[in-house]
Amino acid sequence: MRFSGGRAGCASGCSHRSPWFFPFPTHGTLAFCRTPPASLPVSPEDALPFIVSGNPYQVYTPGYGKVLGEAATPDEAVALLAAHLPNIPPATDPA
Repeated sequence: MRFSGGRAGCASGCSHRSPWFFPFPTHGTLAFCRTPPASLPVSPEDALPFIVSGNPYQVYTPGYGKVLGEAATPDEAVALLAAHLPNIPPATDPA
């Protein structure tokens, strides 16, 4: 993932999916939203898989629905998250 101007763009690993998401770090997690998270909770249609820090890192479906997988490093966790991002158009113009 690369971060720019409050947005996170997927590198080549998820280029076939929506290229822009907004990072939202809180309480040991790293979540991503399709629109800037103005308030919590994030709307269900805006929720995406997220990472919980730890040893190992865990990637969950929105709302802690289920564990999608575990990773030993942050990079592996991001790759796992990217593999589970939906194929949806961005909700806002990233420009």
